[in-house]
Amino acid sequence: MANRLELKFDRLPYQWDATTAVCAVFEGQPKQETVRRDDLGIPVFTNVPLTLGEETLLANLRARQARLGLPQSAKLWRGAGEKWPVNLDVEMETGTGKTYVYTQTAFELHKRYGWGKFVIVVPTVAIREGVKASLGATAGHFFGKYGVRARVAVYDSKQPGRLSDFANSPGLNILVINIQAFNARGEANRRIRLRQDDAESNSPLELLAACHPILILDEPQKMEGKATTEALKEFEPLFVSRYSATHKTRHDLVYRLDALDAYNRKLVKKIEVTGLRVRNLSGQAGYLYLAGVEPQTTGVPKARLEFEQRTAGGTVRRVTRLVARKENLHDLSGGLAEYARGSVVQEVGKDDAGGWVRFANGLTLRAGEAVGAVEADVLREIQVRETVRVHLLKEAANLAKGIKTLSLFFIEHVADYRVYGQADDRGPLAQLFERVYREEVDRVLQDLAWPAAHKAYLRGIRAEETHAGYFSQDKKSKRAVDRSEREVEKSGGEDYDLILRDKESLLSLKDTARARVRFIFSHSALQEGWDNPNVFVICFFRPLAKAETEQEKKIRDRLRQKVGRGLRLCVTQDGSRWATGDTHDVNRLTVVARDACQDFIAALQKEFAEAIKSRSWAIKPDFLKGRALKTPNGLTQTIDGTQSRKVHNWLFNNDYLDNEEALNEAFRKDRAAGTLAEGFPHELEKVREAVLAILDTLAAGREIKVENARARKRLEVNQENLRKPGFQELWQKLRQKTVCRVSIDTPRLIESCVAALNSTETGPKVPQPKVVIERVSQKDALTSTAVRGGEAFGEKRSRSEDVALGGGKVAYDLVGELADPKRTGLTRRTLVAILRRLEPAVRALYAVNPEVFIAEVARIINTEKLRQALEAIAYHPTDERYGDDFFMEEAPSLPSERCDEEARLRHHLYPWLDSDSKVEQRFAKDTDGAEEVEAFVKLPSAYHIPLPNGETYNPDWAVAFKKGSVRHVCILAETKGSSDGWDLRGYEELRKACAEAWTKALAPAGDVEYHLVADYAELLDCLR
Repeated sequence: MANRLELKFDRLPYQWDATTAVCAVFEGQPKQETVRRDDLGIPVFTNVPLTLGEETLLANLRARQARLGLPQSAKLWRGAGEKWPVNLDVEMETGTGKTYVYTQTAFELHKRYGWGKFVIVVPTVAIREGVKASLGATAGHFFGKYGVRARVAVYDSKQPGRLSDFANSPGLNILVINIQAFNARGEANRRIRLRQDDAESNSPLELLAACHPILILDEPQKMEGKATTEALKEFEPLFVSRYSATHKTRHDLVYRLDALDAYNRKLVKKIEVTGLRVRNLSGQAGYLYLAGVEPQTTGVPKARLEFEQRTAGGTVRRVTRLVARKENLHDLSGGLAEYARGSVVQEVGKDDAGGWVRFANGLTLRAGEAVGAVEADVLREIQVRETVRVHLLKEAANLAKGIKTLSLFFIEHVADYRVYGQADDRGPLAQLFERVYREEVDRVLQDLAWPAAHKAYLRGIRAEETHAGYFSQDKKSKRAVDRSEREVEKSGGEDYDLILRDKESLLSLKDTARARVRFIFSHSALQEGWDNPNVFVICFFRPLAKAETEQEKKIRDRLRQKVGRGLRLCVTQDGSRWATGDTHDVNRLTVVARDACQDFIAALQKEFAEAIKSRSWAIKPDFLKGRALKTPNGLTQTIDGTQSRKVHNWLFNNDYLDNEEALNEAFRKDRAAGTLAEGFPHELEKVREAVLAILDTLAAGREIKVENARARKRLEVNQENLRKPGFQELWQKLRQKTVCRVSIDTPRLIESCVAALNSTETGPKVPQPKVVIERVSQKDALTSTAVRGGEAFGEKRSRSEDVALGGGKVAYDLVGELADPKRTGLTRRTLVAILRRLEPAVRALYAVNPEVFIAEVARIINTEKLRQALEAIAYHPTDERYGDDFFMEEAPSLPSERCDEEARLRHHLYPWLDSDSKVEQRFAKDTDGAEEVEAFVKLPSAYHIPLPNGETYNPDWAVAFKKGSVRHVCILAETKGSSDGWDLRGYEELRKACAEAWTKALAPAGDVEYHLVADYAELLDCLR
């Protein structure tokens, strides 16, 4: 054990606050050690009962709630049939040390009141073993703090007699028990109730109840089944305290440190997500994934299927839809040939495994199964490579700080990693990892700029020794096995020896076999009970569930728990937490997900939003009542109801509260500028900064009642600009609607299509399928509005890689596909005449990606149709005109936070610009500041120019100039980053030609012009 790193434990302020919050509820209870009772035939030491009445307990509770700013309980919460008067909730975010907190609380309660019997109840064997390991790791720490050692026992249903030691030992005793030992129908449940000869015919449960223990429930939301709830009553506890990040049933909340608080106080790592997204699907694989089966009110269930679908633009994407019996995937996919045969749904069934669906071609899919996922192996290699790359980058920075870097892979099947019965037990995933790891390390070693110390470190570790598997273990064969979560719970603590044994040694940078392990592979069923503060990267090979069946909800609800395996702040080689400088500069957890970034983030944010939904940001008149605040000289001043109301009145009278009594933007701005309104209660001047600190927390928790980041504001028309003579003159011309007429010469069309298709410049562009790798990080500071509105993560960065996804067996009717009216509408004879004359190199593109090839050929043919049509195109005015209220009716809406006074436009028809384009924003700003401009507008999408193929084109801008400055009025259609090298092939060129012909029809005198420019300066050059 000489190389074992010893973790250091400090009494962190927030952990001490949580401990003292529970202890304060019992202030006034006299201290008395456990007392001995001999009426059971064997000596039993029991907690002395509560002497405080319920009124006193409630008063103590409310005082502590007031001090911490928590909702005040009207009465003590008590469930049906419960004899104990106190049920406390302690809310602590995953990764902030709730196991440490409730252990410390047990020691503190023993010190203050003498209680010595504590039972920690956990929902799974995994958590039980994790708690056991934690109690062992902190034993010396708490002995140093309290001068006593707790006797720790873990209940084993196969040795129930050992519970007698817990019952008949005086002093501080802690028992850890998982609910399967007492709430299930089976052997374990029978044994805890079986009378024991060595316990004078008392059952283990009777001995527990005789101790009147204090129950500590870890993750209580997982223990609310009827059997568990009823069984807990048999423990006859003194009181119950519950510790969780998200309580399902609310009791009396005595302390709260939720996801928002923990992140903003930098008590957990910052999360960044790297996701994968496949582009340019070929539509050949016959891909199908059954997410689940959902019951319907009609009684006939529907299948939630993920399949490929052709978009209107001809590309292929994956979609998820509820599909009923007799529906045809060929129709739902937009006519993809991969579903042409036998893809009619024949039967949909629901069972305990999640359900199944059967198709006409005989294929049966069960929930969670997929076929045709040809890119799975490719994506897995990309995930491994991305994990190794991120790991090496983090490791290079961490090594100099004395921080060991670990990465964790969650896999679905042990056989992917380890295969028994062969000379080399490395599974395909282990072999893949070692190959990728060697390649990435070689790349680093050749990088001249890479830190020399890290290179030396890497040279000392071989690929085959730097990874290890942490799985459930079969007791007979001693081999790692696949087990479901339920099977894992039944298997007993032995399965977790490998996972939990001496995990601190993984933190060491010393040259030992254990310390050389940096990459950990673990079964996804074991997402609880194991964590390590130095996990910096977590890779999920399993994609998220794409639907909301009950089974999938359980999978999704475990996502935050899995991510929590790496949320703890990292430690250095002396065992201390790294909290130097900006904690999040180092403490960043990267999640490498199988899903697109936005999908994974949406699922994760949904869980975070659920965790904080119970918080209230309203400031009531008594929000400060009972709070004990510190003055600058260290004294304490307790706020009474009158003083609290005065602060509330000060906020209200100065318009610092919104309609829901939450602090608004005016308060935040004045607070940041140091210009808060006068009139703050003078009697609270000594605790003014303490009060403002509380208000700062509430202000950060909720943004201005632009309600959430997605709230939008409809823009009003600037009537002054609309009525300006120049703009009215321009608008009277532009409001006229037109039609266009064309004619086609077929032989000439064939020749032009063949030339365009065979040209290297204008021919079809069929891109290689790609995987887009995206990365997004959490914002530096979070608000409840951002979390609840799905805006907790910042800007996305991405890169793409070409991949070979494999070929399919689909036989396309190429001519028939192109003849479809939705494609080209040409006759088969005309299309055959074109296709026969394609060059071999162009034909070869069909094999790369048939769907994209067909879409490209159709686009080019349609372009040539339009090009020929343009030579004879004519626009004619109709009797229709855009209405007088067009700009009011089509006014855009913007997120309220973008309606900033500093961004207001003077000459635009709307006060703000509805565009995320930097080019358009720059153009609007320059145009707005130009002296020549009278008024301008970015035209609403409802304004359009008809094109010969029946489509429409929405030009960008209409600009009216002052008389005499330039030619009188003009219309500007497009703004680009540069006018040099524009791609004016195809529709771009045709739209330009159409727009010019259309402009001449509207303004024969030439006082309206159409231009393509890079910026306002280029536009001005065109008009002078």
